[in-house]
Amino acid sequence: MWKKLAFCLCLASAISPVSQAAITIHMAEVGSNVVATLSGAINSLPSAPTSSGGLGAVSGVRPSGDTMLFGLSKLSGIQTVQVHYYTATTYPSNLGTSTSLLQANTSTASTTMMFRNLSTNNIMIDQSYALGTAVTGTLTWNNKTLSSMGVATGSYVWGWSSDSITLNVVPEPSYLSLVALGLGGLIAWNRRCKGNLVEHAAPSPV
Repeated sequence: MWKKLAFCLCLASAISPVSQAAITIHMAEVGSNVVATLSGAINSLPSAPTSSGGLGAVSGVRPSGDTMLFGLSKLSGIQTVQVHYYTATTYPSNLGTSTSLLQANTSTASTTMMFRNLSTNNIMIDQSYALGTAVTGTLTWNNKTLSSMGVATGSYVWGWSSDSITLNVVPEPSYLSLVALGLGGLIAWNRRCKGNLVEHAAPSPV
């Protein structure tokens, strides 16, 4: 029983590319598109805001450059939202090679947030956001691959002492392979368990 439970826990770890974090973003190739899905909540912030200001409706990614960013907005068009700027203690220098801003073709978001690589103002959060409130969002880039977008696979973290935001970039075929491998192992385990039950149930020769 305990061995089976341990196996299931290992399986869950193997098939989930998402690390522990306050907010996680899974970005992967899905069919002919690239899709990023955000979930979680921010429960604490690095410190008091370093500044405040308006943020445009950015829902996309700029993988590299001095203004590298990953952003999502609940707005559209030329609207702006008032945000607080915070400084993370850990942040990625880039997400790949492209310096172009790649706006998503479609996006949904429960709040407006942006994560950057600058030494100050790494995180920009909607001033109306209440700590602990669940955040959801989905960005879709049509007819794109991670390679064509210049986004590199890997795990990228904006973090501070008590919370973090993690972007996991994983090609979907690899993710599906992990799922298939894990399910195959679970099926093999169940067959082995059934075989042991049959063996123990067989009567001993007289």
